[in-house]
Amino acid sequence: MPMHPQTTAVPHVTRPQRCWIGLALVASLLHVAPPLRASTKRESLRTDRQETRLNPKLCGKPLKAVVIRGLTRTAEVVVRRELLMKPGEKLQCDAVRESVQRLRNLGIFRRVDVHLTPAAQTVVVSLRVDEKWTLLPIFSAGRGGGRLFLQAGAQDSNLGGRYLQLQGYWWMFAGTHSAVIALTDPRLFHERFQATIVVEHGNRNRYLYETGQGPSAAWSRHRERVTLALSDVRQPKRTYGLQTHLLWDRFSTRLLSDRLKLHDNNTLVGTGLPADGGWLLASAWARLGRIDKDDYLERRGYVHLAATLGQPLFAETAQKTWIRGLIEAKWAWLATGTRLNLVARIRLGAQTQAHPAHRLFVGGLSAVRGYWEGRFAGERMATGNLEARLPSLHGRVLVLQHVVFADTGWVHGGGKWQGGVSLGTGVRIIMPLIARFVARLDVAWAAMDDDWRISFGSQQFF
Repeated sequence: MPMHPQTTAVPHVTRPQRCWIGLALVASLLHVAPPLRASTKRESLRTDRQETRLNPKLCGKPLKAVVIRGLTRTAEVVVRRELLMKPGEKLQCDAVRESVQRLRNLGIFRRVDVHLTPAAQTVVVSLRVDEKWTLLPIFSAGRGGGRLFLQAGAQDSNLGGRYLQLQGYWWMFAGTHSAVIALTDPRLFHERFQATIVVEHGNRNRYLYETGQGPSAAWSRHRERVTLALSDVRQPKRTYGLQTHLLWDRFSTRLLSDRLKLHDNNTLVGTGLPADGGWLLASAWARLGRIDKDDYLERRGYVHLAATLGQPLFAETAQKTWIRGLIEAKWAWLATGTRLNLVARIRLGAQTQAHPAHRLFVGGLSAVRGYWEGRFAGERMATGNLEARLPSLHGRVLVLQHVVFADTGWVHGGGKWQGGVSLGTGVRIIMPLIARFVARLDVAWAAMDDDWRISFGSQQFF
């Protein structure tokens, strides 16, 4: 029997009925449009801000395997040693989230995405990473606190694909020249211990100020330094460490400007320079909490405690043992549904009377934008920084971030407190595909000096 296509009779539609149907279609489109826009927005947000969404029904099942995709240069062991789940064990959602965050905090991946796939009575965890380029030349320039610096060299934060960090660079600061080479293994013997060795030949001019008009005293410091450091990072939110610095310091005026070499312009020339000598600086520190990274964004925070003992290696009457204690707290808040990042930092420090070169120095590049570098010096210190960071342009290759900030710093020395406040704004140019690539430009108004100063450089200010 021949088969015929099925046909359906189309009823006649009158003109008034067509009008009602048209209105109904428009209404339905208006009703559907908002969810479509919301869905698009969520998808865009999920691309910009990494989200770890897990199906709770799959948690608790035995883990069959962990599949890693996207590795091109990094060794697979670098990823697997960060994971808290093992095949054959029951999968815990918290362990998956923490493993993914650990991978993001390494700083060598632009994205880390995770998916859970059921497999019979088991589950498969699939991780996909997007690697950053990590072998880079070092070239940066900056100006802050009235001082110009230049830096040139090379670094790799994923040396040989093993997550070893090596850098060597030449550094010019305010007319003095230094050289540094540093090697860090963040996972010593594939365990969660970090070891670092640093060798430095450094020169620096240190300036002291009585007013905001310029230095009243200065000297040139010539230093040879070897640093050994070991950190315990087995518990990422409770980390500990030890540091040892071996120093050999010499002091002169030969790198100073001709004006500051004269007695009338440099009060230290007549009274004597700091004493030369060798030093052993031993530090112990503990950090509670951590900053979690989402590409260039930051969230959560930590409290960092450190104690340092400065011991002269030679029995010279001009030198004596000193002790220093430091507390630093940092917190970053990430607004829900946006990329607004509010970041704050507070630092407090106190020490016994120390060698002039080992006092607490505040200002400029290190703590308070808009003031001379090392402008305030003493044995007590309190600083605070607050930044609001919001990108106006966000892309896979380039991010343009705008910043509004407030800084303050105070130091107690010579029987009195001195310090200042600064307010300002700035921009950051960030390249997410390149590890640690942040170019910074800030304009700060120093309230104490009633003056505007520009600072620029690489990396966020804090």
